[in-house]
Amino acid sequence: MKPYQQLDPIVLSRQTQVTAIALSSSGSNLAIGTADGTVEFWAIGGRRLGQVDLEERITALQWATTNPSQLFIGLASGLVLFLEDIHGQTRRVATGVSGAPVECLAQGKAMDCLGIAVGPEIHVARPINRRDYATTNILPAPAGSGEGTTDKTVQGRGLHFVQEDDQLIVTYLHHGIRCWDISTGVELWQLPPSRLTGLIGFSDISSDNRYLALSNMATGVDLYSLDSLTLSRHFPMHMVPEKNKVMMVKFLRNDGYLSCGAHEGGVWIWNAASGQPAQILAAKDVPVQLMAVSVYLEDEFVATVSNTLEPRVDIWRVKLETPLSKKLRIRFQRAKAFIRIVSSSHFSSLLFVMLVIVIYCVTLWKMSPEDIRGWASLTHTRLGTTFRTLSNSVSEGYRALSMTMRIAILQWLGVPPEYITLPPPNFVRLDSHITRPGVVDAGAETMNNIITQFQSAGTASTLVPILPLQSTCPA
Repeated sequence: MKPYQQLDPIVLSRQTQVTAIALSSSGSNLAIGTADGTVEFWAIGGRRLGQVDLEERITALQWATTNPSQLFIGLASGLVLFLEDIHGQTRRVATGVSGAPVECLAQGKAMDCLGIAVGPEIHVARPINRRDYATTNILPAPAGSGEGTTDKTVQGRGLHFVQEDDQLIVTYLHHGIRCWDISTGVELWQLPPSRLTGLIGFSDISSDNRYLALSNMATGVDLYSLDSLTLSRHFPMHMVPEKNKVMMVKFLRNDGYLSCGAHEGGVWIWNAASGQPAQILAAKDVPVQLMAVSVYLEDEFVATVSNTLEPRVDIWRVKLETPLSKKLRIRFQRAKAFIRIVSSSHFSSLLFVMLVIVIYCVTLWKMSPEDIRGWASLTHTRLGTTFRTLSNSVSEGYRALSMTMRIAILQWLGVPPEYITLPPPNFVRLDSHITRPGVVDAGAETMNNIITQFQSAGTASTLVPILPLQSTCPA
């Protein structure tokens, strides 16, 4: 096995506790939630991108699978918020629940649905318009759990959408594993606690939805086959009862390896087929309770959290040996996600206009001197003017795009994640001027646009761009 290579770590410069962590789908950005109610955003290279202060303990984070810049945030009060991008305003998911912590979040891959484990309830939320989410389904309490959702021992520990997001597998702390039909609320199958080992800590599902890995609070990690609903392999670990901490489990390297944090320190990695140890990540004697994994093209990124006096997040990277069939499947999935983003945004009309312009340019190009000799000079003059106008329009259009569309376009073009960076959060750059966020000198911008149009036509070569007026009022 090719070993993971450690990148520059991220060290929080204050005494707090990291309570949630999530890597974006591109592997380029990291969200870190803390006990003091802060969500910090970092680039993989170690550059701090910004933060959101919520003044409440962060309990869960989940990047959207269909929108690479959208982040869902679970709070200790039971509220679920989301950001369209890291510099946007937080919006609330309408669940109607408060008073119990959000245990975990998960998003579907085929549809834009969000799974929420909040207190004893399991919610499925969907977008009700382009900017809001609301609960559409609430799954019933598992059988044998007392009086429905009043039983405080009911606690969801993991959510996994399967079957084109029509079904949801839920792992419970005390009540085993259940698979639900989301639309009807019918329990399709279960693995009761009597067939499991100890209480369930965390869980992870393989990319083909055939295996489910559980970290228990007694003996280590169990791997279950979802085809036969039987235990496939056990990965023993030495658990320290005094620490009483549940450790996170994750599939790695195209499901060929399994990882879990250890009470003794570090992250243990095993070969999933043979059960043989492969590598230990992070320093020993420092328990790693939280992990995040993201795969972008042929790169896999792993983030591990060590909660010391100054919390530290270590980043690991490895080049995957991905089969051609899996590469094509990943490309196809990203193409579907990109089309879904474009079709659901108001920029679809802009793309249609650009397509019309391209068709027009191709038509003009066909009007060569051999076809229409008398119109050759005029045609090529028009063509040059059209291309200049088109390039200016594309440039202006790209700058007008939201960060969501920029990241989606760059990812689809195959730009490596380390080159996909976000602008600094404190300022907004307008041409060569820097203003406060949201403050635009509309008059100067309009005049500069007019000057640019005259210069492109060759009629205003001596015009000087007008600078924005400098305000003397305090910010």
